[in-house]
Amino acid sequence: MGEVRRIKVNKSVTKNKLLDYGFRYKENGDYRLYVPIYKWNDKTTIYAYFYINMEENIFTYDIQSEGSTYYPYYNETNSEVNRIITENINTEIIKLIKKGILKTYENN
Repeated sequence: MGEVRRIKVNKSVTKNKLLDYGFRYKENGDYRLYVPIYKWNDKTTIYAYFYINMEENIFTYDIQSEGSTYYPYYNETNSEVNRIITENINTEIIKLIKKGILKTYENN
């Protein structure tokens, strides 16, 4: 499913920076960002929710379609749709890194 990145929340990120980027507060310290990642006939059919937990400095995301988890993505099949989804997720992660919200790290 493409390159696996080691990513964490930048410790200097603030809630205002998340809100300015488009994140919305959900609950329990979680901020959520809606990211359309696949369109069919000009309509978003698959999207990601990016989550950042400010209290625990954790970044996660969930791929969904029509309100529930999009399981074919997690099946790790080599499909064209999964390739596009992975590209779009990576593009958004790179934007978040450039904005200083996320950062990459190495296990040492």
